[in-house]
Amino acid sequence: MSSQQVIDALKFAFMGSLEGRNGQRGFWTDVVYADFGASKSAFRDFSVGSAGLPVGVSADLGLDLKSRIWTTVGSYNLVAKPEYASDLAAGMRLLDMKQRLNWSFNGDISGLPLPGRSGSAESSINNWDAVVGVKGRAKFGADRKWFVPYCLDVGTGQSKFTWQAITGVGYDFNWGSVLATWRYTSYDLKSSSAIQSVYLSGPTIGVAFRW
Repeated sequence: MSSQQVIDALKFAFMGSLEGRNGQRGFWTDVVYADFGASKSAFRDFSVGSAGLPVGVSADLGLDLKSRIWTTVGSYNLVAKPEYASDLAAGMRLLDMKQRLNWSFNGDISGLPLPGRSGSAESSINNWDAVVGVKGRAKFGADRKWFVPYCLDVGTGQSKFTWQAITGVGYDFNWGSVLATWRYTSYDLKSSSAIQSVYLSGPTIGVAFRW
């Protein structure tokens, strides 16, 4: 799907994170939620199983997809310098995703492998995985206001393998930071799963407040 199709189908999205620290120990939790939905009416430009739509048959289709990725880890500071900081992080990540397809056919569908003229079908996953990685930031510039944040983790559990990478550039103010980053999250799921793989990537722009 093109980025424009994704934007057109987007109903709601939210992304946020919270971090706390006490000495060398801390925690970090992060959630990404998205709700997509789209509908289409068609005659001959798709197939059901291996069969194309017969002449005179039309279809009204609706697809809804909801996804939530929640990462929560504990952290331990390994390096703390004015120009560089790095933490070891370990914890869990949840992938919760549901897809629902609604259909309604008009015309003679006796030759199609369908349970009925109208109906719906769902596939979903709810996977917990243990993850371990590193996160931190490298500062640069004369007053060290600019910085490069980074986060890299890998994990496994109910999924075969998952990994995530976040990096970009930010600028510090007295009240917090402004950041522009690129995020990539990947899931390779087990063969028994209704959904085989998930890949999410793209730019983010946001603010971080300190108190």
